[in-house]
Amino acid sequence: MKIVTLCTCGLGTCFALKIKTEEALSELGVFCEVVPCDLSSGFLEEADLYVLPYGLDVGEEALQSRSVLVVEDVLDAEEIRDKIKKYFAEAGMEAE
Repeated sequence: MKIVTLCTCGLGTCFALKIKTEEALSELGVFCEVVPCDLSSGFLEEADLYVLPYGLDVGEEALQSRSVLVVEDVLDAEEIRDKIKKYFAEAGMEAE
């Protein structure tokens, strides 16, 4: 499984999201490839899930038929873990 973390420029927020997402996945006992990207190229990257910060201006056409998690606090490991766990449950995948 591949997860892409997004931010406007691909310099800071997406790397913080990558680290916190990897921590959450580790806690859940799940291995996924996590790739940080800027917004302009992020949706060109094929992924199973896109994780982005609240307030990121993403056009609806970019989100069509994509699995997206919006995170309110990119440093809140608990929020990210809970949202990823919910995503796995809704997708019928196992996570601890």
